[in-house]
Amino acid sequence: MNEHIPNKDVPRFPWALLIRVLAACALVGFVAYRSDLRRVWNALGQIDLAALGKAMLLYGALQVLSATKWGLILKSQSGPGSNHVPYPRLILFYFMGMFANLFFPSSVGGDALRTVMVSPFAGGMGKGSLSILMERATGFFAMITIGLMASVLIANSVGSQPGTRMDAITTTGALILLGGAVACLVFFTATILFRKMVLIGRVPRWTTDRLRRLLRDFAECLENFGRNSGLLLAVFGVSFVFQLGFVCLTWLIMKASGVELSFVYLCYFHPVLSTISFIPLTPNALGVREVTVTALLAAQGLPNHLALLFCLCTYIVMTTLSLPGALAIVFMKTDLASIARSRRRPPDAPSP
Repeated sequence: MNEHIPNKDVPRFPWALLIRVLAACALVGFVAYRSDLRRVWNALGQIDLAALGKAMLLYGALQVLSATKWGLILKSQSGPGSNHVPYPRLILFYFMGMFANLFFPSSVGGDALRTVMVSPFAGGMGKGSLSILMERATGFFAMITIGLMASVLIANSVGSQPGTRMDAITTTGALILLGGAVACLVFFTATILFRKMVLIGRVPRWTTDRLRRLLRDFAECLENFGRNSGLLLAVFGVSFVFQLGFVCLTWLIMKASGVELSFVYLCYFHPVLSTISFIPLTPNALGVREVTVTALLAAQGLPNHLALLFCLCTYIVMTTLSLPGALAIVFMKTDLASIARSRRRPPDAPSP
């Protein structure tokens, strides 16, 4: 009689990732087909290298500014178990996250890597992840605010001209920004309610001890945020400076690509493009960004090949500035291993 041999767990084929990759290829292929690659190739020789170089310098400065804001957030949520993060190391962590966001299958891969790297200094994985969540949330709030203000200015400009109205693409973008504003309102309201619920002990009985400790860490960090109102205002201020700087970066890349648009429209263009890129339809929004840029620029009467050239210049800038992060990941393998081991230590254990 044959004995029944249980089947070993076989890793499932990543069908979801495959579908997303195929969708990205289809979208990029569609944009390339509609853009006349011959015109794109000819336009490559006309790239304004001076503007592209300035864009690289500005992008690097903006990433350093983001690392500064991250440091302010870590300082504002600091409490027992938290250590000061050396500023050069914080910048290094940020560049590592930049590279991971570009080349890992998920656009949140860089955030996960930064969480692991900063957790020994922040006082645990929960506090480290909250610092990045707040960094993202404050930046998103500033971006949506700028985009909505630009949408109002564009609508007033169009409305002042008799017999004209906003086109469907621009109107859709404004509605997307409005949806983003609602998401911000829900997030910050839920954050305040969550803090109060946890601190007064209103946690469901079925939660495990580990989950209870994680929720308590989150609530304590949020409580520290409330006490450090000055630092929190500085975080929001830096967020607005960063987003306006990114609009200037978009203007420089547009200039390098031979595209001229008003600053007000770019204040609308950048938030719409970034908000749509957050939707996890394809890996790292590949294809989604190209389709969105093509649609937004076509609404301004610009040809598709310039939209694709703008996307190529954007990838050149981001990829070039992410190389320091790639080198850091390669040379810090042992540090990553030691940090991974430190996750098993109690919160009050000394950091490596």
